[in-house]
Amino acid sequence: RSLQFLYFIGHSWLKQMISRQTRLAAWLLLVAVATEAQSTTCPGSSSNCACGWTNNGANCGNDDGSECFCRCCCSYTGSCNWQNGGGGGGGSGSSCSMPTGVPSDPPAVDNTGFVGCHGKLSLGGPGGLQLVDENGEAVRLMGMSSHGLQWFPNCYSKESLQYMVEHWGVNLFRAAMYVGEGGYASNTGVKTQVEDIVQWCKELGIYVIIDYHVLNPGNPNDGTYSGAESFWKEMATKYKDEKHVLYEIANEPNGVTWSTIKSYHNKIIAAIRAIDTETIIICGTPTWSQEVDKPAADPVAQPHNVMYTFHFYAG
Repeated sequence: RSLQFLYFIGHSWLKQMISRQTRLAAWLLLVAVATEAQSTTCPGSSSNCACGWTNNGANCGNDDGSECFCRCCCSYTGSCNWQNGGGGGGGSGSSCSMPTGVPSDPPAVDNTGFVGCHGKLSLGGPGGLQLVDENGEAVRLMGMSSHGLQWFPNCYSKESLQYMVEHWGVNLFRAAMYVGEGGYASNTGVKTQVEDIVQWCKELGIYVIIDYHVLNPGNPNDGTYSGAESFWKEMATKYKDEKHVLYEIANEPNGVTWSTIKSYHNKIIAAIRAIDTETIIICGTPTWSQEVDKPAADPVAQPHNVMYTFHFYAG
């Protein structure tokens, strides 16, 4: 699975959910768009939609209207008319067009140097619920996340980040360092990738989230994550004076209660704050970060500059 994330940071919706007295963080909304590899068998072949069909598309012929044709042959034929399964049809080429009002070739948006305009972020505004810059002005971060750094190391380079900053207008990138599933717990080398990405983002002038990616297992107190405290002490020592860094200490805890998750957050926040008193800390919430109401009712012990994660899953 490849995942892409758009980050929108604001406060008005969560402000209605959380009392001012709790002084919780602004809301962090991550809209995840997942693209699944297809397993449907292609017509007249034992191959699947991984595009091994008809010699990698070299012998596609006429469009048969199938999903496999759309996925495997469009780059060769220049058209695609797939309409099956509510897929909306179209893939690329002359037969496909953008929806009315959406430009097919929008102008590039360059956000190079965004951090230079805004500086280190904190929580402020009415009730302390708004992400603000050094001038107290509201800030909205928009960007993308990596998938597990251990799986696609060749996808992440300064050049790829630079393109997104200069053409797509991203002002944030999240370095998703999975801990389980072949990640940091068994392959500590992925930390070097995180550090590279942090440096590239600094050079490009955009914000970066260091994501200690808790997913499988879902309990952040599991032995898989026994290195969390030492990892975050190291990150806090290294980046406490950097303006562009944010910490995400547990991405998507699941299968456990908020009280269990909160005990982990309290431990890690205390370790970070003993070194770095100000950098934004982002805390995951129960059920793959969907239950933001739980910390609203029962916040962490040190809520200063702490934000809670809310993930919205479409489809």
